[in-house]
Parts: sequence; structure tokens; C-alpha cells
Amino acid sequence: MKNLKERSCVAVLSQKLLGEEFFSRLEKANIIYKQTGSKYFVILSEAANSDKILQYINDKFKIPSNLILTVKNSKDTIGEAIFLKKNIVIGYNIKQVFLVSSDYHIDYRVKIIFDYVFNNETRIKYYKSKTNKIKNKKVILNQLKSLQYFFNLTKKSHSLENMLMNHPLYGNKK
Repeated sequence: MKNLKERSCVAVLSQKLLGEEFFSRLEKANIIYKQTGSKYFVILSEAANSDKILQYINDKFKIPSNLILTVKNSKDTIGEAIFLKKNIVIGYNIKQVFLVSSDYHIDYRVKIIFDYVFNNETRIKYYKSKTNKIKNKKVILNQLKSLQYFFNLTKKSHSLENMLMNHPLYGNKK
């Protein structure tokens, strides 16, 4: 069991606003981190680029800085999945990921994208931070619209690298 703990991480998906909803995700991730005994606490996207967020995690949750890993090159959920896999899971030989995001995000988009990207190569357990958005039709439609974009991207991409190249946030911009 100790070997698995050494090879596991808790990953918190970011949010553009880094507001109350994001801090709720952090709180949930801290609980999971303590419960599982995972070695690493991983922050992605916007939050990974914020020294204040990293200091907050270090100060409030008492997680040593050397165990807080960042993925700074992701800009959306698709990038978070691909770069988490490439930079952290492969780079640190992680065998289990405890993934935290908001309830609606997990239910309507994250699980599908991460399951596709990781393709059963790594164990992923999903944890939902509760929001009042889970049944909001506008939020659901926005998530499904983003999922439709992901589906279209997978149809024209034969690898994860190719998917990034075809993605306007990461590929060659013309």
C-alpha cells in the first residue's frame, strides 16, 4: 500500500476566475490528499501560475512546497488532461490520480475527457466539489457545447499530440 501512496497524486482542476468555487475544490482536494496519503498535490492551469495560490496551499494545508506540483501549460480541460498525463503521470510514474473538480464539471465533461485521454492506463478516481450549478440548464448546455468541441477534435486527431496541434489554444495559430 505504501508503494501506491508514493505513486499517487491529488489533482485539482483550475477555474478561470479562481474564486469561491475554485477554493471549494481546493478544500475538497486537501481532504482527499490527507485521507489517501498521496505523495503529490497537483495544481493545473490558471492556479498553477499563481504564487498566491501556491502559498495558500502551503500555508493553509501545510503541504510542503516540494510536494506541490504544477502544470502551467494547460489552458482548458482538454489541456489539463493531456498535460497532467504527460508532465505528471508519466514524468513522476504516477499510478493513481485522485481528481477534484466541481460536480457539474465532472458529470458533464471531465470524466469523459480524462477517461479518453488516460485510456485505462492510470487509475483515476473522481471527486466532486458541490455547487449549486449541477442542475442549471445554462451551465449544462455550456458543458455539453464544450464536450461537443472535444468530440469533434477527437474525430480529426489520431493522437494526443495531434489533438493539441488541432486545438486553437495550443496548436499553430494561423
